[in-house]
Amino acid sequence: MMTDLMKWSPFHELMALGDQLERQLSQGSRPFPAARRVPSTEVVAREDGWRIGVALPGVAPENVEVNVTGQTVHIRAIKDVVKPRRIEISTEAQQQLSPAA
Repeated sequence: MMTDLMKWSPFHELMALGDQLERQLSQGSRPFPAARRVPSTEVVAREDGWRIGVALPGVAPENVEVNVTGQTVHIRAIKDVVKPRRIEISTEAQQQLSPAA
């Protein structure tokens, strides 16, 4: 019995996956919806109820909204995003920063 072997390279599949991800990101779509992110959470039962701690780095307490519906706790947080800004450098400063020719 003779078996044909096919040459296989995992790198080809990784490159194709990278190309697909690059296309999605360049089109503005997100491969993983932000709503599916789950932060680190700690739930502790106490005599008087429950204590829920949620790690929300970079989120101010006033930007957190908590709602309880039945047995479900909804936590919504809005993180302030710092937009990049353009910095102008004078021609003189550019000459000082560039290596001597």
